[in-house]
Amino acid sequence: MTGARILRWTVGAAGLAALGYGVSTLLTDPQVGDWHGVLRWLVLALLLHDGVLVPVTLLLGLAVGARWRARLRLPFLVAGSLTAVALPVLLRPGATANPSVLPLDYLRGWVLSLAVVGAVALLLPLCRRIPGLRFPGVRIPGGRRPGSGARGGRRTGRRRSGGTP
Repeated sequence: MTGARILRWTVGAAGLAALGYGVSTLLTDPQVGDWHGVLRWLVLALLLHDGVLVPVTLLLGLAVGARWRARLRLPFLVAGSLTAVALPVLLRPGATANPSVLPLDYLRGWVLSLAVVGAVALLLPLCRRIPGLRFPGVRIPGGRRPGSGARGGRRTGRRRSGGTP
């Protein structure tokens, strides 16, 4: 078994274990009394994801083209993750019954975080044009790694042993 296959099976097993833990906690938690609300939330989340977010994302990807799609993939992933983490406090502003939630301006923090992600996404390709500035081992989306050649990788001239030439 290769290292990648072992890693894949390990991560998959950990994901299934986390899923099982979440389901068992949901089923045994005495505070979950509104099962209709849980089911409604799950159905609406599924419809929102598959009926709105996925088609809009695919259409935007087609509209911007392959070059920009490669450059925007990581910033959109980070922005989506920030939004998913911020949604609970963004959707319920104001006082909370949970004393561990700090009374901060979460909308402002979320907008500033997205602005930083956007600024980094715009400035990183420009940094590639600065002479002498190198990011060893970092591939800037939409561009080539410096010194990587026309095909984007090094050719050693050696063939794999075994198999047909």
